[in-house]
Amino acid sequence: MSKAINFLGIFYIPAMLIFVVAISLLMLSCESSAKPQPAEPLGYSSFLDIPGVTQEEINAIEALKGKKEFFVYGASETTEAFYGQNGKINGYTALFCEYLSNLFGIHFKPAIYEWSDLVEGLETGSIDFTGELTKTEGRSETHYMTNAIAERSIKYFRLKNSKPLEEIAETRPLRYAFLNGVITVDEVLPFINGDDENLVLFFVMDYDEAYKLLESGQIDAFFEENVAEAAFNVHSDVVAKDFQPLIYNPVSMSTQNPELAPIISVVQKMLQGESFSYLTKMYIKGQQEYMKHKLFKYSLNDEEREYIRSHPVVLFAAEYDNYPMSFYNAYENKWQGIFFDAIKEMEILTGISFKQANSHQAKWPELLEMLETEKVSIISELIPSKDRQGHFLWPKNSLLQDRYALISKENHRDVSINEILHLKIGLFKNTAHTELFKIWFPNHPNTVEYENSFDAFEALEKDEIDMVMASKNLLLLLTNYMELPGYKINVLFDRPFESFLGLNKNEKILHSIIDKSLTQMDIRKISEKWTHKTYDYRVKIAQSRLPWLVGVCVLLLLVVILLLVLHHRIRSEERRLESLVKERTAEIEAQRKQLERLSMMDQLTDIPNRRNFDERLSVEWRRAIREKTHLSLLMLDVDRFKMYNDAEGHQQGDVALKTVAKSIEQMIKRPSDLVARWGGEEFVVLLPNTDFKGAIGVAESIRQNVNKATTVTVSIGVNTQIPEQSDSLDHFISAADNALYKAKKAGRNRVCIL
Repeated sequence: MSKAINFLGIFYIPAMLIFVVAISLLMLSCESSAKPQPAEPLGYSSFLDIPGVTQEEINAIEALKGKKEFFVYGASETTEAFYGQNGKINGYTALFCEYLSNLFGIHFKPAIYEWSDLVEGLETGSIDFTGELTKTEGRSETHYMTNAIAERSIKYFRLKNSKPLEEIAETRPLRYAFLNGVITVDEVLPFINGDDENLVLFFVMDYDEAYKLLESGQIDAFFEENVAEAAFNVHSDVVAKDFQPLIYNPVSMSTQNPELAPIISVVQKMLQGESFSYLTKMYIKGQQEYMKHKLFKYSLNDEEREYIRSHPVVLFAAEYDNYPMSFYNAYENKWQGIFFDAIKEMEILTGISFKQANSHQAKWPELLEMLETEKVSIISELIPSKDRQGHFLWPKNSLLQDRYALISKENHRDVSINEILHLKIGLFKNTAHTELFKIWFPNHPNTVEYENSFDAFEALEKDEIDMVMASKNLLLLLTNYMELPGYKINVLFDRPFESFLGLNKNEKILHSIIDKSLTQMDIRKISEKWTHKTYDYRVKIAQSRLPWLVGVCVLLLLVVILLLVLHHRIRSEERRLESLVKERTAEIEAQRKQLERLSMMDQLTDIPNRRNFDERLSVEWRRAIREKTHLSLLMLDVDRFKMYNDAEGHQQGDVALKTVAKSIEQMIKRPSDLVARWGGEEFVVLLPNTDFKGAIGVAESIRQNVNKATTVTVSIGVNTQIPEQSDSLDHFISAADNALYKAKKAGRNRVCIL
């Protein structure tokens, strides 16, 4: 055997070295420009895990859990909180409440209110928390508030086909409405053209009142956060538009109840950690729930819903060479493009599974023939023309469209508006880019200003910042002029270019479903992701020269495999011996544990023995000192046991002791309580967190149960104490023993205290 091992060593080590070098060369040549995605953000499983939580906060929250069965989390009916088909509240608010419930171990119950009722409920305390308020200096004096748990933009709502505001302003003052008590009015008015004389302001109590004023023509527009769109879904004659310049409102988790301030404090500490990214992911999921809810409840008709139920799978054909709409990425061996991202979102919205029916080698005529002959229902792109009219269908909404941007490295995941406040942003000094960024994010806590764009992009390359506030053309500066690959436009702040997918002419219902889905999707975001994507083609060229190296590596791998066969046989024998050792070790450990268990139990009565009791008493004594709780001890003695033993015999005496032990155990209900044999005919019962009254009750029930079970009786001494650090454990035991002596002296078969 040793000769075989020596022979193996001669060839094995050099072969492995050659293999490692070959694989290293392969990996170096095959290195992709794409880097691993950052880990998915995770939330905390318990508020106790949040860094910085104090013992005082823990105690206060535990006290609240003892007082309340649940907290009411109030919300307006918005895109963040809405009634689903099951009648329950869905959306980001429901997901956030579920997270808080798991975090604190008490149910946070979402509830929807009108705005005026929500404000009043916070004041009266009938509503515990809300996520509808923006943190201001004034509110901070009357409310307990966290930093942002979500970011909302401002929109204005108008009736469809109403006159442009500019035309109305020429004939009379404009009439605008706002919710009463919100800060939206303070944020919007500075950006509205004209002075106060050219405006008439209305303040409404809820969204229904706002719609009535719009419908009657008493107001021209209603301004509110974007989440209010949900309240106007039932009104098909209302349209919502982004207010320009863009304004983003951070909303906080808030309460007016001082008793609930510890909850707010702990959530604030959670937000200061990594959890905001987790909440952002949760917000996106909530928005997807809302978009699906909106599609099925307000857009799709019965026929379309039935189509979705009866057509769980829909086939499509896609071009392999039409970048950026649809293409097969041979370097990554997968299909990519605007069309594929749009199809994925449609799957989320509709529940339909879209499956590709063609290979990556299919030519355009073949794809078009598949669409015409109904082998597929959809094609990735089909330009409308006069000749094609009547033969195919096209959605009203196109798939493809340009602006100011945040530029990041290619490996950085796509972020949402909510995350920008928590990223490190590079700015150019004294530029419009910086001025606009500061208007949009006036309180951004983490920006760095550079003298020029080269310095900023150098910092981005070194990972000193997360993103650079720039523009679309500056991406070309990186990729073309500076020849730096691996960058992209991550966030695009707002204009179009048109390209359509095509459908078979008989798919009229599917055509309608897709059109309605596209209306709700952010197609612009999808298309611009691809029109601004860059590639490192130098690496792609290097990859095309790798086949010979791959062949060499395969040959080396075969040689190594042959050598490893012998090594495997040797290792198999080693593993068998290791397994035997582990089995024997496990047997010895099991025997050790059994002996340890037996050493802690009384062999006659099969209850814990004196040693077990001493260890447990020490633990509970320290716990009672720490938590300032009662600790009770019962000391029991079988009356005249020596006489009984002499009269009935030792065997019958043992039976009596077993019966007494069992009778005591029957009266002990809590897992934390302990029954043990103290010695001879004496027993002890340890009752943590039990006052005098409770201890005496347990003692009396034990005494009566013993009387029922056997002819012998017991005397019981009781001692209860809230121990302090200076108290003596021996004195605690002696007091119980003295109480037992008192019971004996008083006539036996009774319970006594000192």
